[in-house]
Amino acid sequence: MAKMGRILAGTLCGLGLAFLLGSLVYFGPAQKEEPPPSTSSVTAVTAPSKNSFVGQSACAECHSGISQLYESHPMSRSMSSLVHPGFEESDDRTSFRVGPSLEYVVERNGGTVRHHEICYDADQVPIYDQAVETTFSIGSGSRGKGYLIERGDLLFMSPISWYAGKNVWGLSPGYTAERHPRFERRVTDACLSCHAGRVSHVRGEPDRYPTPKFLELSIGCERCHGPGESHIAFHRSADESPGEQVPLDSGKIDPIINPSKLAPRQREAVCNGCHLPLEHGYLRYGQSYHDFRPGQDFDEIVTAFVEANPTSAVEGESRAVSQVMQMRESRCYLASDNRLGCTSCHNPHSVPTSTEKQNYYREQCLKCHATQDCTETTPRRNELAHDSCIVCHMPKLAADDVPHTSQTDHRIPRGRIHLDPASVRPLPSPLVTELVSPFDGWDQRLTARDTARAWGLLLTAESEKRSPQQTRYATTAEERLKSVVADRPEDLEALGSLVSVYLTLNRRSDARQTLDQLLKQDPQNEYGLIQMALLLHAEKDWPNSLQYWQRAMQQNPWIAFQQIQHGQTLVKAGRIDEAISAARRAIELNPGFLAAHTWLAETLPQVGKPDEGEQHRKLLSRLKTRPK
Repeated sequence: MAKMGRILAGTLCGLGLAFLLGSLVYFGPAQKEEPPPSTSSVTAVTAPSKNSFVGQSACAECHSGISQLYESHPMSRSMSSLVHPGFEESDDRTSFRVGPSLEYVVERNGGTVRHHEICYDADQVPIYDQAVETTFSIGSGSRGKGYLIERGDLLFMSPISWYAGKNVWGLSPGYTAERHPRFERRVTDACLSCHAGRVSHVRGEPDRYPTPKFLELSIGCERCHGPGESHIAFHRSADESPGEQVPLDSGKIDPIINPSKLAPRQREAVCNGCHLPLEHGYLRYGQSYHDFRPGQDFDEIVTAFVEANPTSAVEGESRAVSQVMQMRESRCYLASDNRLGCTSCHNPHSVPTSTEKQNYYREQCLKCHATQDCTETTPRRNELAHDSCIVCHMPKLAADDVPHTSQTDHRIPRGRIHLDPASVRPLPSPLVTELVSPFDGWDQRLTARDTARAWGLLLTAESEKRSPQQTRYATTAEERLKSVVADRPEDLEALGSLVSVYLTLNRRSDARQTLDQLLKQDPQNEYGLIQMALLLHAEKDWPNSLQYWQRAMQQNPWIAFQQIQHGQTLVKAGRIDEAISAARRAIELNPGFLAAHTWLAETLPQVGKPDEGEQHRKLLSRLKTRPK
């Protein structure tokens, strides 16, 4: 199924990495010859069946000390159920305002938590109060929490989040006061593969989660060590024959993964899978976000592009969740011959308390710097608790895409720095292909076909944004992706991207032909169903358009704008009563949807329902005149 990000591009277009676009023409490296097989010191791990996982409780039977220690780590609290007690982030009811007319309320009543969006008119009288039940919190609470909404086998994000640093409620990361997706932001495999322990999922049906949705709520041992079933079987076999020792040359080894014993690239892949920002990350063909196993290279699952000039800090600001690239710029990393990694300084099983923090990290620094004296003045050092290294060398930076939070500067500067914006911003008007590069040099290991595919998907994503280079991106993406699809016609992601490219280039015939190819292989593909419905609507083929709309609505009936689009086709087909139902449904999902109110105010009187039409006219007037 095509990426959900493409389906929601119109709504979430402001959430991605923004680049300055210009007139220079360069579309990434040319295709190269097939590289030799990987010489990685670790054999690629084949994704095992879900039944090979055993859960953290099974690990704790033998590793109780580490298991208890890990319970203090934020990762062990990465997700929680709201049905159970422990709503520590607020009282039973709390609220915050966004502008003069919108209020967001969190309400707990027994085992139920509801999030409200309340809209007020010019007289501060509520126009509507939309309440949506949330069932899970996402995040440990160390920095904050977000909240999930269950709708059938889909999950959505609430617009309301809690921020621990300032103990405040606010709009969720990526949401702006002016425009946001409200309760319609889809939660995807990319989200849950990092924030949850293990989810129920069906191969070939991305972003859909049958009940029970979570097999293990929070991140457990097997996330970093791999599935434990064979490890347990290995040791039980040894226990049954305690007098026998397995010869070292027998080929029998404990199958569990210890990340500290992996080669640096595979070791870091365990962390990078979730701590590397993926504004431009694309699944490899045939992979899902649930497929990574410790011991693999990150690029066996995802081809990620990172900023060629990753430093983003300007006067103390930095993008959130970018510590991986910051660390790779540090002198410590470069001087270590790229062997320094996350666990060089961080204990993956625990975090120091606030009172332990300064001493703990000073000890980590002294492992390498014990013979080097601090060059700071004695009075300044006396001001610092525990003669702290990190106060100067890893200062706090504002996280500019997560409100109310900060992060630590992992560039490890030798002193406090104030950067000239010109020194960290790209040159004027470069193309995206000059601003990004393959992370960890995966283009040196992948085949020409897979490299072309990744660049094609990147250029497609850029072509979906309005820019002077939109047509250039689309044209070059087509060149890359057509060769991929010709060689591998079952590549659904590449097919979906080609559809997007053809629509950008206004080549509807090519788009429809490619949609036919896509939907023949994946009849439930949401993106394909919606685009085919829209194309047939444009061709005035109302009956066939409706067939695709009905199939699309079966997949996801929770997006107000798509309900209205479906309703427009129903109107053209003369099915007014059904169109009215679709518009009403759109308003249930988004009570402030002006287009839906406008159409109902005009249409209902024509079908003998003037009173209801007048209600929508009055609501429309109040919505239009509410204070902004």
